[in-house]
Amino acid sequence: MACWMTTPATEPVVRMPFRRAVRVRSLGMALGLKLGLAGVFGAVVPAGAAGDVVLPVDPVVAFLEERVKADPDDSVAWNRLGGHLLARLREGGEPALAARAQRAAEESLRAVPAAQNPAGVVLRGEAALAAHRFAAARDDGAFLVREFPHRTEGWRILGDAEFELGAIDAAERAWAELARLEPKEPATEIRGARLAQARGKNAEAARRLRAAQVAAEKAGGPGSADLVAWCWVRRGYLDFCAGRTAAAETAYRAALAARPGWFAAEDHLAEALAARGDFDGALALYRPLAERLRRPEIWQALGDVLVAAGRATEAAGWHERALAGYLAEASAGNAHYFHHLAGFYAEVRCEPAEAVRWARRDLELRQSAAAWDALGRALYQSRDYAGAVEAQEKALAGEARDAHLLYNAALIFDAAGKPDRAAVYLRAAAAANPRFRGFHVHR
Repeated sequence: MACWMTTPATEPVVRMPFRRAVRVRSLGMALGLKLGLAGVFGAVVPAGAAGDVVLPVDPVVAFLEERVKADPDDSVAWNRLGGHLLARLREGGEPALAARAQRAAEESLRAVPAAQNPAGVVLRGEAALAAHRFAAARDDGAFLVREFPHRTEGWRILGDAEFELGAIDAAERAWAELARLEPKEPATEIRGARLAQARGKNAEAARRLRAAQVAAEKAGGPGSADLVAWCWVRRGYLDFCAGRTAAAETAYRAALAARPGWFAAEDHLAEALAARGDFDGALALYRPLAERLRRPEIWQALGDVLVAAGRATEAAGWHERALAGYLAEASAGNAHYFHHLAGFYAEVRCEPAEAVRWARRDLELRQSAAAWDALGRALYQSRDYAGAVEAQEKALAGEARDAHLLYNAALIFDAAGKPDRAAVYLRAAAAANPRFRGFHVHR
């Protein structure tokens, strides 16, 4: 059951949900998208009776594991194994693949030191990004740009880590060097789009995504379809966050035309369908995703759609499954889900103390606007309005103006006895996205 919060006195409606802020980053490819790398992905099969997803043997993984078993000092095989595991992760594989890729990187660097094995450092940095260990990824990026300044991977990893840590200016400097080394390349344009969106320049972000898409289509070859689909999803998400749901749906369908069956495009399309009230259409996409993917965020999204469709009893089972999945992943060291747990406890379970605890753990890893916003709404539910204002001020310090973040700010400042500021943020939220109070999932 969703948690409900009071509406600012400045808003002429009654009781609206305290909605979650959408993270300004690369989709929920939040698990470390390495742009430009094509992977061979294994299929997954439906959940068994116990609810666990069973993955078939991946022949590429099996082959490479035999290679490293026969020769534990084969750093090339370790690097290929780790890269393939990350590719599987991006395709929708189980979150534990990030830890397996990390172990492959460590074995590679054990066999051949970092100074002679930059590919191993790249793999370790990318695995760290996938696991939301952004400080470790930043260290690997810094090593690469210091020791191998002409290699683009280091500048990508360094910029990506700084961006997730909330150091936007540092990310811009790293990505500027990337642009010098790889001008007009899709990976460069995509990061320029991320930077533009973080600075509130959504039109520029859309233009750069289009440029990345054109460059990927022109280049062709392995991985180009993945990049084209990714650009369509990001363009669609810009439309969705501006309230242009029909345009977003069109973009997501274009992504699926480029990359049929891609889970991220299906996830976003389902969100857009639910936002316009087509709950049956959304459920028709989310149910197969929930059965074939071992991803608790998908299980929560399915539960959220069921709640919106008035089927709370059925939603409860999926929400319980999502919570168990989040906690299991967090216990296994997957920090990616700290943010999800903060949101889940704030909005589904209505346990503010737990929401605050997980939001603070997330902030130990990164100090982005989304992380501060999560703490702000958790403190709001705890009725610590002064603390919520302090957190929300930090969330608002950047230039991005996401509608949900602004709406959260309106609620917090209103509760803290600052109605004038609440009114300003409420108007800004409506200007950014007239449909900001509609359905959307936690990312």
